[in-house]
Amino acid sequence: MPTHAFAVGQSVVFAFRQRGRPSSTLRIVKRMPIEGAEVFYRVKSADENYERTVAEHDLRAFESPAKR
Repeated sequence: MPTHAFAVGQSVVFAFRQRGRPSSTLRIVKRMPIEGAEVFYRVKSADENYERTVAEHDLRAFESPAKR
């Protein structure tokens, strides 16, 4: 059974850049219940007034420039 890779409050970014998605850092707001093989999260960008539901495979952990 799959498990969540990200914690609530963790900073993440989209794994792939696509039109309509914010390029800013996202914050994990909620871990959604696991259904089948997919893991989903509610995420929020500081640049937007709403939350999004995003699949885990579309996210990667944010690394600050100082850590690179």
